[in-house]
Amino acid sequence: MKSTDWLSASSGGNGNPIPVGVIGAGRLGTFHARKLARLRDVRLVGVADPLVDRREAVAKECRCSAFADYRDLLPHCAAVVVAVPTSLHHRTAMDCLEAGVHVFVEKPITETPQQAHQLWSTAQRKNLVLQVGHIERFNPAYRAVQPLLGDIQLIEASRCGPFSFRVTDVGVVMDLMIHDLDLILAMVRKPVLRTDSVGVSLLGRHEDLAIARIEFEDGPVALLKASRIEQEPIRTMRIWHRAGQAIVDFARRTASVCEYPEEIRSGAFRIEELSPQELNSLKETFTSRFFPWRQLEIASYDPLEAELRNFIDAVRTGTLPLVTGGDGLAAVQLAERILDGIRARESLIRPIVPIPRSLPKAA
Repeated sequence: MKSTDWLSASSGGNGNPIPVGVIGAGRLGTFHARKLARLRDVRLVGVADPLVDRREAVAKECRCSAFADYRDLLPHCAAVVVAVPTSLHHRTAMDCLEAGVHVFVEKPITETPQQAHQLWSTAQRKNLVLQVGHIERFNPAYRAVQPLLGDIQLIEASRCGPFSFRVTDVGVVMDLMIHDLDLILAMVRKPVLRTDSVGVSLLGRHEDLAIARIEFEDGPVALLKASRIEQEPIRTMRIWHRAGQAIVDFARRTASVCEYPEEIRSGAFRIEELSPQELNSLKETFTSRFFPWRQLEIASYDPLEAELRNFIDAVRTGTLPLVTGGDGLAAVQLAERILDGIRARESLIRPIVPIPRSLPKAA
């Protein structure tokens, strides 16, 4: 396979619409089914979920068949979207690949690097598309800044918010930080030298807050924070490179960039060499002279639709999707290193007083 354009439109070609199924009729599975039902050159053949009310509701809305067992759906499909809990990703996606079906699996690809390696190896051996749902790669704000980044030196990312009540089988590293891990691996593209991490667990056995420092070969450093116990949602990334800076707000889909003037890039300016009078006169023009920020114009499109179109194009043309199973494997491998660091430091902080399983009965 060769790389394909990240946002190419389905060309249609001479073939019939591709039969696609959705496994999992929860929140994400419902979103996928709705998009696929409206996507051209796609025929949504069915939705599978063990809960009858959920599968019937989605199937009725999207005008397709409902299946209690996803294995009964596979003979009708050329490709599937796997949107089940993370703990079921490996088994479900492996069954699909072994059946000769192309797979789009939501992030993280699996719970462990070993499982991810098995899926990626199977997809390559059977020449099947395995795409991972790292949707932020398709975020229009992120796409807008990518061509403007030079030699990256430092990345600072925060992905925080209130508890979602949707994901309880993995911690915040695999649920939230995994997005930024995939993004920085895609941007830096250098081997990881070392990681350092700390975590806090308050609600159960998984970490609810994690902070990590990642150092890459040749110097780039990434500082990441992920939390699901905050009051307000934050999904931002700041990138320092040799020629300037960029700020991306993934939630608002906005981006700003700053290009350093030549006197900064060349190292000719030395603020410590200025006299008090020169420093005082610099105040009014300091920001506009050295840090001329500008807001980028952001394209308007739906990242989920773009992601699914990319998957369908890869299935139709036999090309690699933007986010391959190998990319999903790399993100999980880095996430595992961060989790290992949390465990090794014995820094997983828990409440001092155990939370009772049930309230005492009134006297």
